Amino acid sequence: MKKYFLLVVMAVAISYSQAQEVAACYFYAESSGQVHLYPSVTITTQIETGKIYTFPTVYYIKNTSANDLPAGTILQTTFYWAGNELGSANDTLKKLLEKDSITGWLRGIQVEVMKYAESQQNGNQLCAKVTKVDGADVSTTEACYTVSFSNPLAVEEMALTSMSVYPNPANDILTIELAENANVSVFNVTGQQVLTNALSAGTNRLDVSTLAEGLYFMKIQSGSAIKTQKIQIVR
Repeated sequence: MKKYFLLVVMAVAISYSQAQEVAACYFYAESSGQVHLYPSVTITTQIETGKIYTFPTVYYIKNTSANDLPAGTILQTTFYWAGNELGSANDTLKKLLEKDSITGWLRGIQVEVMKYAESQQNGNQLCAKVTKVDGADVSTTEACYTVSFSNPLAVEEMALTSMSVYPNPANDILTIELAENANVSVFNVTGQQVLTNALSAGTNRLDVSTLAEGLYFMKIQSGSAIKTQKIQIVR
């Protein structure tokens, strides 16, 4: 009887551990109070060697076993960039996850982009898959989203003389002081240009009141001289 009971427990444990999968993986962004999940995303930023980039990522884990997963089950998800392992995260179920049900998490996945040669090209993939359940190794399928770099900012940067940008974070008005005429472009984290304007030598007041709260990248160009800077909009 004890042997039979042990075999049943082992069978249930195996069915738990071998049947979980990451059903979907998305880039996460918020705009105008709405949440957006992207299966692919184009990032506009200046890629720098040794710099760590954070990709807000939503991933959904589906219980594809024949059994419910009890609260307290620990699911380990491993993340990959361009086929290279980045690290793992442990997620504990807060409540019962019934069979064929899905639960999800949001995490900021950190990548040293220039560490991998593929990062200079389009078509990088950030992937996630379940690799352990309650400490037991499993082999499951992965889910990914594609990251591309459209680089109006990723050009050789040259110093602009006597430039100052404040306040940062900003609310409605961003003040830009320049010693020469220039053009400014503002991009959101998905690479979309959301604002552009011409600037004059001296003090300029840039109206950012129409921008949603969040992180942006600003490019200021005067001739061949280019300056890029992160700006934060807060309300």
